[in-house]
Formats: sequence, structure tokens, C-alpha cells
Amino acid sequence: MQRGARSLVGQQADAELHLIGCLLLNEERIDTVRNLVGSSDFASSTCEAIYRTACQLRAEGRPVNPLAIGAALGQQQCSELNIATTIAEAIDAVPHDTHTEYYAGLVREYGTRRALQSKLLDQAGQIADCSQPLDPAKLNFEDYATFRLNSAAAGLKTKTLGSVEPTETAWLWPGRIPLGSLTLFSGEPGIGKTFSAADFAARVAMGWSWPDGTPGGEPRDIVFLSAEDNEETLSRRFEMLGCDRERIHILDSGIEEFIDGKFHDRFLNLQTDIGHLEDLFERVPAAGLLILDTAADFMGNANQNRNDEVRAVYTPLARLAKRQNIAVLLLAHFNKNTATTQAIYRGMGSLAFVALARVSWGLFRDPEQKQRILFAQVKNNLGPPQPALAFEIVEPGLPAWEPDPVEVDSDQLLAERKPAPATKTQRSRAKEWLTEQLAQHPVSAMTLRERAEEVNISWRTIERASHDLQVHKYKFGAGQEQAWMWALDELRSF
Repeated sequence: MQRGARSLVGQQADAELHLIGCLLLNEERIDTVRNLVGSSDFASSTCEAIYRTACQLRAEGRPVNPLAIGAALGQQQCSELNIATTIAEAIDAVPHDTHTEYYAGLVREYGTRRALQSKLLDQAGQIADCSQPLDPAKLNFEDYATFRLNSAAAGLKTKTLGSVEPTETAWLWPGRIPLGSLTLFSGEPGIGKTFSAADFAARVAMGWSWPDGTPGGEPRDIVFLSAEDNEETLSRRFEMLGCDRERIHILDSGIEEFIDGKFHDRFLNLQTDIGHLEDLFERVPAAGLLILDTAADFMGNANQNRNDEVRAVYTPLARLAKRQNIAVLLLAHFNKNTATTQAIYRGMGSLAFVALARVSWGLFRDPEQKQRILFAQVKNNLGPPQPALAFEIVEPGLPAWEPDPVEVDSDQLLAERKPAPATKTQRSRAKEWLTEQLAQHPVSAMTLRERAEEVNISWRTIERASHDLQVHKYKFGAGQEQAWMWALDELRSF
């Protein structure tokens, strides 16, 4: 028990130190974190004093740095709390501020655990017969459950598959869009993703049959979250589809927060607002489909090109889909990698999007008829492959589906569109050079600039090449020693 308790304390101390380090590297992160973490969430009085002072400095519009924090706390308090050493350790603990909200979530979680455990122990002290084990009936159940889950005695629990009853996959669109899972829907910008997604939504809302002739189910509500179309555009689109618009739910405003004495609206952020989304589905029990247009727009500060950050954002959404038994359609753009002939690698951002989605679809232009759009499967983990379908966008902007399937697959469509080899350009030379420079370890931007001049490659071309390669750029060090570092994605934590 004691070993487990010390482990928990150690983890919390690390999280608090890492969070302080992130905020000192990038004070703008304080604007988000102070809505997630309160001073009472800190176990360390030193970290709490640094955090509280940093928030005060930021609120007053003053710079947030070690000198400013020390001056605000005063010499005596800095000495008593060992502020200087803690700040140095915090800055040294993190090379960049990428995981700020992750550490903030840990600090808040540990703070909540401490509060619940304290409340539990207070209640337990009121029980007369201490020789008997704690009875959940005599305590608040949530407090008791949290205490059990967080105690070392709980350990890592397992169960055998024999205790799990197999279930059949439930489908919104049989074979194509599952219930209780994520479905990825990708294509070039402007190809008709939103048009066809709205068409799917209208079929769900009205109980109409699907484009392949499969009968529709009972009418269900839709939650349509769009970062690209305004509410008037969406309303007009669903009106043209002949859909009951009372079944289509959109956000009336952003997430309301109270900051600095005023109410503010902010955009939905799945990093922090998954609870708000769950509450929404509790209020709309008839909902059967959630559409995010586009998926990358609801990730907050998370990097869509990083596998761990995409999983951190969308794994909770996948669990929500399962709990609520709804289908989730994630719209996404193709990336610019036109050289590949494998559709699974054309998705925007990290491969985690494709990995998390149980089913993935792509929209492709017919190589022989440019107005004809092909709806082809990229992957299906839940059932047999499904044939492609085709449609055209007709006036007034509605998809007209062909009744018969199309004998083509997504990889074949990409192979037919692959451009002819081109001669090596200065930009491609820069990409090869930059890949070689960053192959072993991160390199500072200043060093790269000097080396690029030696081989006669302009810095602007290097910056464009870094964008193509999705080079990770972050600040490292502190004070005059601070420098911008460049690293390939797989070496960013080197």
C-alpha cells in the first residue's frame, strides 16, 4: 500500500513540475490552462505559488518569466519555498510545451482524487465501528468508487474473454457506417464531402433508403458540427434536401466560460469538452449520427500530425460513440502526397485518424469523367469490403447517386491519377538535404541556416521543404541559451 501511495505522489509531482515548465516556455498556454486547473489542484506548495503568480502576471498583462515570478513573490517567500531551484528543474524537465494540456489534465485529476479521498476519510471517521470494512452504502458511492479505483490495492485488473459476451456489429448504413464507432470520410477540398455527408444526414433524419438501395431505419436526430459552413448555409442545404430541419442540431454558440469577470464564448475543443458533448447527447436521446466537419478543427491545440495527440483527443470520442450507440462521421481533407498509390496514406495528419476509425471512405474524381465522384472504401475493420458508388453534384448543389455499384477500389483510383515523374527541383533537393541533416538528431534552426548557405540553398526553400516534411519545430533551453530546434516527427523527443 505504501509503495503504491508513493508512486501516486511521485507521478503527481512530475505532472506539476512538467506543467510549470510548459507554462514558463510559453506563457500563452496560461490562457487555456487557468480554465482547467485551479491553485487548489496542486499538492506542492511551491508549484502552487509559481502557478498562482504566473496566472496573476498574465492576467495583469505583465511578462511571465522566472525573474518576474521571483519579484512578485518576494525574497523571503522565494527562499522558504525554494522557488529558484523548482523553476530551474521545471524548465529542464520539458524540451517544449506541446503536452501542456495533457499535464494540466493530470494535475486536475490528481487534485480531484485528493479532494475525494479526503472527503471519504472524513466520512469514514464518522462510522462508529471501525473494525468492519467500509460499507459503500454508508458513503457517497462516487467517493467510494473513486477511492477504490485509486488505491494501490485496486491494481491492474484483468478479465478473461470468456466473461465477455460477443455482440454483432450494429450499422447505421449496413456494411458502410457502423453505430458505436468512428468512420473517417476523406477527400480533396471542394470534392463534395459536406454535400454527401449532409445527404447521409438527411436520410437518417427522414428514414429514407441509402444510395445503394438499402432500406433506411427509424428516423433519428443528427448533431452536425461544422467549422466551415455557417448556420444559414447549412439550413438552406437541408431545406433543399427536403429534410425535417427540426431533427438537425447545430451549436447555437460556443462553450461559455467566465474569465476575468466576463462571460466569453469559445470554439468546441474535444481536448477539454468531451463532457459537454456527452451532456448534449443526453439531452438529444434520439440522436443517431454525429458529423464533425472537419475533424482537425475540433482538436484545440493538439497537433493533428502527431499520433499520440490525435489518439488523446479522439479515443474518448470513440468511447462516447460506443456508450451512446451513435455513428460518428469524421470529415477530413486529403494530404498533398499525390505520389502515393495507397489511399490509406492520403488522409490528412497522423495515421492515427485512420487507425482509430473502424471504417474509412474516400471521395475520388473519376479519371475519365471529372464531374463524376466515386465513393470508395479505404478500409473496413468490421465487415467485408463494400463496392464503390458514384454520384454527381447537380443543381442546386445536391448529390445524384447512381443506382449500380462501381467495380473499382480506392488504391486503383490513386494509381490512375499518379502524375508522371518530374525532374528534380530545387525544392525536392532541399527536402533531401533537410532529411539528411535531421536523420540522426534535432538541429537548431540557426545551424541549419548556416549549413544551407554553404550548399547554396535559400532559407525560404528550406522552410517550404520543412513544411512538406512536416518538420517538428520547438523551443529548447532558457534565456539567452534558448533556441528553435527542428526535428523529424519520429525524432522530436530525442
